[in-house]
Amino acid sequence: MFSLCIFFNVSGNHFEKLLTGLVVTSSAFNKNGEFFIPTANSKTMFQFNLSSKEKKEIKLPTLDKEDTISYIAQNPTDTSGIILATFKKDIYISEDIGAKWPQIADKGNGISK
Repeated sequence: MFSLCIFFNVSGNHFEKLLTGLVVTSSAFNKNGEFFIPTANSKTMFQFNLSSKEKKEIKLPTLDKEDTISYIAQNPTDTSGIILATFKKDIYISEDIGAKWPQIADKGNGISK
């Protein structure tokens, strides 16, 4: 396990520490410039507003203990929609900012609703 420190640039002149000591496997910005950071072996991910420095935690789906998030994206037209993919090719979608995470693919195979 390694420790990661994420910094962000403030007005191009210096960097400020955002997170330390976490294993980050993916990250993404949404259209509002907020930064999503899921971390390995965690039941939540962070959503940061880099302007206000506000941090929210979003509940994640329960994953296999040997799996973690490899990809994350937010719906560009509906900010309550988030999709996650894992290294084991499972895919989850939330339409309510993480309150529920229906699985739509299992090991790369689509799941019928």
